[in-house]
Amino acid sequence: MASGLINAASLLIVLALSGCGDRREVDARNDVKTQLIDAESARFQNIRIFENGNYCGQVNAKNRMGGYTGFVEFSKQNSVVEIDVYHDFNLACRYAEIPLLSRCDSLETRIQLRNEEAARKEFEDVFCESLMKNSSFKR
Repeated sequence: MASGLINAASLLIVLALSGCGDRREVDARNDVKTQLIDAESARFQNIRIFENGNYCGQVNAKNRMGGYTGFVEFSKQNSVVEIDVYHDFNLACRYAEIPLLSRCDSLETRIQLRNEEAARKEFEDVFCESLMKNSSFKR
């Protein structure tokens, strides 16, 4: 009888502790759902919750036309939930994991990354155009 009570108590402790992480994930899902057009259609994947309370993941939900749009990244940083801002899941998670105060020039970093992306795209366009003009390869 005593061992039965010990086993039951152990089971309750394990269940209580395993629910701690789940609660934070449920809260993360609910935070993201408040910003969606059709919250009930939300499908989540790759949710990561960090020690600082921030999180990131990917969500797919229906748009105004009723169609799924495809998975996009989301993140929470310092109580601000952002969806599809970085257009890069790993970047969104990196910003969520590192507290804002330790990123002394967060805004400048974001601008720099966007400028680098724009410069890469421009280079590819010019390079491909040049390649097409100067080669025997034609579309």
